[in-house]
Amino acid sequence: MKNFATFLGTGAAMTLGLGVIPVRLKIRNLITGLAPVEWEAGFLADTAVAGGIIDAAGTYTPQTAAQGVVPVIGGTLITTAATSSQVLPGVAGNLKVNYAGSATLFYMDAASTGLGHFNAAPTSGCGQGSKITLAWRDINGNPQQYQGRIAYVNTTFVTASYVGLSPHCPSIPATGATIVHIGPQYDFITAPAGLVMPDGVKLINTTYMTPAVKMGIWWE
Repeated sequence: MKNFATFLGTGAAMTLGLGVIPVRLKIRNLITGLAPVEWEAGFLADTAVAGGIIDAAGTYTPQTAAQGVVPVIGGTLITTAATSSQVLPGVAGNLKVNYAGSATLFYMDAASTGLGHFNAAPTSGCGQGSKITLAWRDINGNPQQYQGRIAYVNTTFVTASYVGLSPHCPSIPATGATIVHIGPQYDFITAPAGLVMPDGVKLINTTYMTPAVKMGIWWE
């Protein structure tokens, strides 16, 4: 499948704005290892499996449209932000998010392990998995840039060697590298009030998804 994104499961039905109506998808609990829900557009031709299938060790359980995953045409105006409606920032018009907050610099404490720290705490919503962009000038004054992910956080962002980046960040000045952007911990974020939801899917079957569990969705 061509696309992958993560989201935080809530234990309740959720609408995910993908920007398209997919032709096939898979939604998997990334923590517990429970069986994924799989869906293809062709399943809509049969009401017994219109919501997809759950494949548990070769045993398929069909899902009706009221049980599993269903396509959703966009256009709904979000009047109140709620975790039941989530969206990919990149497909939601001008919606841009930077979770850097007060954090403006990243300091490298151990180049061999990629561990360092921020000069201040970022906004809530940043965490392990967040994409991060750094910028600095090398000893010759040439601009340099790093793009990666926050792969490790030990309690706080401001204690030496408590933040790990992947891949390892190259050597940066002792004065630190400027934090250009920090993305959300999960690829999907809560759709803000005033946003018109794009096309996507609604996940109805939550029996395999406990609250606050990292989920993955693959689609094309």
